[in-house]
Amino acid sequence: MDKFIDAIMHHLPVIILLIPVYLLIQRTYYSINKLSQVVYRNNNAKENNKIPNELKYQAYERLILFIERIKPESLILRTDSRNMSAPEFQLLLIKEVRKEYEYNLTQQLYINTDVWKTCVVAKESIISIINSASYNITKDSSPIDLSNNIFKLYIKEQHKFQNAIVIIKRDIA
Repeated sequence: MDKFIDAIMHHLPVIILLIPVYLLIQRTYYSINKLSQVVYRNNNAKENNKIPNELKYQAYERLILFIERIKPESLILRTDSRNMSAPEFQLLLIKEVRKEYEYNLTQQLYINTDVWKTCVVAKESIISIINSASYNITKDSSPIDLSNNIFKLYIKEQHKFQNAIVIIKRDIA
């Protein structure tokens, strides 16, 4: 028994030294393993995120077209307002803006998040302009009266639409 205790006492410093070394090696191995998993996931994500340039350019083209189509000079001229009251025309314009937006909704998959936010701001801005223009319009007013008010408000806000196009073009480059 004394020999056993002497052997343990003789090897105890080595055992005490090996325990932290073992724990350090285990922790390092675990960290390296986790890091390699993260790198592997990131590489796969990058492979999956490689969107062909053609799709990106098409998305940017669609968004510039979207901004151009929701501008009042295009939207009002494109929308048939015959036999309508101003409130009906207001609802039709908002419906057209939302339809344009929904048509281009999937483009956000291919573009920068900030560019998409800019397009959403432009959509919300034109809807706000249309609604604000209708405040001092009666239900008996004509769509021409509403259109005039929209253009008056749009002139003050058109920089938002111009900025949106600039941001889209800048992101392409």
